[in-house]
Amino acid sequence: MKLFDPTVAFVLGLLALPAVTLLGGLTPGGRDTTTRTRMTELDRALHQYREVRGQYPPTTVGLEALRRPSPDAPLVDPAFRFVDGWGRNLLYEPTYEDGFILTSAGPDGALGTTDDLLVTVNSR
Repeated sequence: MKLFDPTVAFVLGLLALPAVTLLGGLTPGGRDTTTRTRMTELDRALHQYREVRGQYPPTTVGLEALRRPSPDAPLVDPAFRFVDGWGRNLLYEPTYEDGFILTSAGPDGALGTTDDLLVTVNSR
């Protein structure tokens, strides 16, 4: 008998993540943490998409492309929401330098202010 089964731990983690995210999202710090966690997951998925397709998703498709980079291998769960901890859409912009910018407007909800949360990738 195994004392630690990685599959069971993974499934328990998947079940616990929504509860932790929901509870953490009730506080200002929790909303920030939720946003950073989602942005980290999207950063990982965008890099995996690039490995599959050879480029980041185009603007016309945006983050929804992560649900179908190939017919049998979505990079995000079908229920994954592309919103920050405040419930606002995350902004995805591919760059001409073969990278991307992923932005949350942060607590104040206004883009271009000092509380914005950014993930910037330049692959070159």
